[in-house]
Amino acid sequence: PPALAACDADAELRRLAEAGIPQRYGAHPPPAVRVRLEHELGVITGKRFASYIVTVHAIVRGRRTCGRGSAASSLVVYLLGITNVDPLRWNLLFERFLSPERVDPPDIDVDFPWDERDDVLAWIVGTFGSQRVGMVATHQHLSGNGALREAARAHGLPDAAITMVGQQLHDLRRYGMSRSDESSSVESSSGESSSGENHDSQPSSLPEPWPAVLAAAAHLRGAPRHVGVHCGGVVITRGPLTELVVVHPAAKTVAADDAPEGRFAMPTIAWEKDGAEELGLVKIDILGNRSLAVIRDCLADLRALGDDVEATWQPLSDSATSALLARGETIGCFYVESPAMRQLQAKVGDGSFERLVVHSSIIRPAGMAFINVYIARHHHLRSGLPPEPDWYPHPALAELVSESYGVLSYQEDVMLVAQRMASFSPGEANRLRKALGRADTAERLAQQVGAFVAGCRAQGIADAVIDLVWRMISSFAGYSFAKAHSASYAMVSMQCAWLKAHHPAVFLARVIANEGGFYRRSAYVEEARRLGLTILPPCVQLGQWATHAEHGAIRLGLHCVSGLSRATALAIRREQGFTGVRDLLQRTPCASDELTALLEAGALERLLAALTPAQRAWTVAIVGGEQVGVRTRRGQQGQLMIAMLGAADPLPPDLPAIPASVIAQRRWQRLGALPEAHPLNWHSCRRRPPRG
Repeated sequence: PPALAACDADAELRRLAEAGIPQRYGAHPPPAVRVRLEHELGVITGKRFASYIVTVHAIVRGRRTCGRGSAASSLVVYLLGITNVDPLRWNLLFERFLSPERVDPPDIDVDFPWDERDDVLAWIVGTFGSQRVGMVATHQHLSGNGALREAARAHGLPDAAITMVGQQLHDLRRYGMSRSDESSSVESSSGESSSGENHDSQPSSLPEPWPAVLAAAAHLRGAPRHVGVHCGGVVITRGPLTELVVVHPAAKTVAADDAPEGRFAMPTIAWEKDGAEELGLVKIDILGNRSLAVIRDCLADLRALGDDVEATWQPLSDSATSALLARGETIGCFYVESPAMRQLQAKVGDGSFERLVVHSSIIRPAGMAFINVYIARHHHLRSGLPPEPDWYPHPALAELVSESYGVLSYQEDVMLVAQRMASFSPGEANRLRKALGRADTAERLAQQVGAFVAGCRAQGIADAVIDLVWRMISSFAGYSFAKAHSASYAMVSMQCAWLKAHHPAVFLARVIANEGGFYRRSAYVEEARRLGLTILPPCVQLGQWATHAEHGAIRLGLHCVSGLSRATALAIRREQGFTGVRDLLQRTPCASDELTALLEAGALERLLAALTPAQRAWTVAIVGGEQVGVRTRRGQQGQLMIAMLGAADPLPPDLPAIPASVIAQRRWQRLGALPEAHPLNWHSCRRRPPRG
């Protein structure tokens, strides 16, 4: 694909789309498929966008992905396997992705399992050439604190003093002092207090050179600081990238066989995403997603057990999955595990895919008042009552693609009401949509409100209705989704929910193995315990790096052990079958501090099963102390005394028991969770002695 001529790209895109029809719709697809396909191909080829889509197809082919964003509105993209949600079945509008009126080129966002992303980037560089591939930059600017720190460092001030003054200024702003007050205080400051003011709390009383520092910091705010790398944006060009833009190597590296030390610094263009777009470079977002890795690993685990569920599972129509979602019991299930999402699911009590798509978008920080309206209207209809007339004060609110009872949920809803109520052109509606996801959304919306109000009034719409709709539009500020994006993420959430409903041990084990999502490790451990699953500690005898299901229980992996290097863990996995602590130290690079970490994490329980916890600690202390070469910290080389090699561990004496609370506290510090019981079980509250 990298050097396809436009005509070749058009033909290749049609061929790929035609080949995808029987895979997606069977031998007898509905007539609407052909109609929609021809329409989309006409727009795509007319906009000269075919080579871009063919290139993305080459990148995702054969991989587990989640294509998302507005691209999931396209039937062509769905037929190529880039996205996984049927746009015809779920009423996804192609025009949200691409239309003849749209002047800015859209991009395609693709999620890959988080631990495969670097391999994908390496494949892109290897396939298309390092001269034609570059990551998109980000332009970092100095904020208030950053400007203060840079100005203070230029004056030779130590970091401790900068932090202290920065906290003072933060406290003053927090309690009502404005920037203008701060500036006037600085400008009027002579460096000494003439009115008995507290030097530690008033900027005007700060000694020299702080007044000059604060004045310099005010001038630095908003100044460029450095160039960063976009989280996933990649551009691919036909010719050398350096003929178009300055390129520099980034700190980000990927594996490359022909590069020094086997790593290759990713080329990065000087432009950020808006600049790249203005110059005609269309980026591909290559992003990492932990839930895709969870799904991949769960399906592999089940296949190893003889259950190839992927061939037959139907998460969208599974009653157990819907029931779990309706109860809001979705910890671990990707996009629906936050407290707000779980509460919304439980309040609505509907676990269908349709509701999940709405909920994945409607739940936003500024939209809580409208969410309550949505919930009330949902239960109103669920009880068999007809809609109330005041739900739809304008016909456009009854035509929303969100099917959320007159409450705006998606970017498409915003664009629809802007066109239907305020007579915005498609281009103007798209500009309003783009304003919603920006850091300066408030300023951009302020530029739009006048045209919206004027357009609505010209159609005779009452001010109360205009105000209601604009408040709903404003609630999208900084956080808005296309319906196709919500549907794509809802699909991944449904797959996670299916796995949790039917295989909870496998699912939650792999959530922990992939380092979780919204919560810390302990939350997923406690969720597993709530479901009746047994939690087992890591084990050097089993040598498993990743947390995994073990005979219906969950065995925490060595990756959970704080203080244990990956190199040592992999050596333990490779060797296994240890006869004792000395044998473990002899056959692995395990240092004495790592041995202590394994002890406190419970990873030596099976190896030293005949010993009490106190005797295990004694053995670790004695054998660990036998190491010569001072291998007391990771990375330092050393060896066991020659006389001790191959010898059995010393026999420990009888020792007083270690309090269970002490063992639990150490285990918590090493694992971030407790296999045995909830942490509060070990929290003791001392009673006050009775009076008298």
